[in-house]
Amino acid sequence: MIDNQLISIALFAGAFGLDLGIEEAGFYTVSVVEIDADATKTIVLNRPYLSESAVPRDIRQVSQ
Repeated sequence: MIDNQLISIALFAGAFGLDLGIEEAGFYTVSVVEIDADATKTIVLNRPYLSESAVPRDIRQVSQ
């Protein structure tokens, strides 16, 4: 939790569809892991605050 708000990390995010539902349920997304460059561009266009974490990357390369 951050400031009493539930948080989530979007793994295999695609174009963020599932995560939109998670946000509607009250969660705040703090990071995104998605390998597809076009999908991460879509995420950043819709959620500019994720621009630092929504970069194309392979989940197998994420250590923390």
